[in-house]
Formats: sequence, C-alpha cells, structure tokens
Amino acid sequence: VRMKEVKVEVGNLIKLTRQPDDDSIWIVLKVKHFFKHSNNVNAVRIRDMNSPREIWYPSRHIEVIG
Repeated sequence: VRMKEVKVEVGNLIKLTRQPDDDSIWIVLKVKHFFKHSNNVNAVRIRDMNSPREIWYPSRHIEVIG
C-alpha cells in the first residue's frame, strides 16, 4: 500500500507518525528528493523543537501539523 506523499515545505511543523510515544514537534529545515529504481523518495531534514537534534527522515512517515 503506497501512502500518499504529504506536501511538506521548509518551516512546516511536523510529528513523526512512526514514533507514537514521541511527542516531539519537529521543524522542517530542508526537503530533498531522491530518485532510485524509478521510485520517488522524499526526505526531510528536521530539527527537534526542544533540542538541537537534527535528522533526515522519510517524508511519507510524517504528519504536518502546521
């Protein structure tokens, strides 16, 4: 089952849908598009609002909240 790609932009506030126990709110710093095997994969560079932690995360596993 393919999940619909979420339209995400720099500055969006998001939650990570794969970590239901994680209440952190993240801010999108960068959006990157990868193309491999004719499969379009989007990733976002995000930063935790409560700490200086930054990670890359697949955009299909996020929920935009603002």
